[in-house]
Amino acid sequence: MPELSEEQQKILYEARVLDAQLRMLRAELDKVGLALLDLTNSLHSVENLEVKNALVPIGGGAFVKAEVSEKNVIVPIGGGYLLLMDEKTAKEEVEKRIEKTKEAADKLNDEIKKVEMRLKVLLEKARGL
Repeated sequence: MPELSEEQQKILYEARVLDAQLRMLRAELDKVGLALLDLTNSLHSVENLEVKNALVPIGGGAFVKAEVSEKNVIVPIGGGYLLLMDEKTAKEEVEKRIEKTKEAADKLNDEIKKVEMRLKVLLEKARGL
C-alpha cells in the first residue's frame, strides 16, 4: 500500500475530526428532539387540564389514580427550583421553552450542514490529490 503524503494525512485527520463532530451534533440534535417532544406533551397536558380523576405517572411506567383538585401547575424554572403557576402562565412558559428548543434545533441543523459541507469539500480535495 503506498504511503500517504503529508497533505493526504492532514485531510484524513481533518475528515475524521469532522466525522466525530457530525456524530456529536446529531446525537445532540436527537436529545433536543426528545426534549421538544416532552415539552409538546407537557403543553398538551396543560391545555387539557381538568379538575377530575386522572392517572398520574410516578415513574418506571407506573401510574397512580389521583384526583386533580385545581388547575395550577408546578413548573421547573431552572437550578432545581420549581414554581407554582396558574394554567395560563404555565402554558405560556412551556410555549416559550418549545420556541427556544426549536431555535436550538435550528442552530444544530445549521451547524450540521456547515460540517457536512466542509467534509464534502475535503473529500473533493482528497480526490484531486
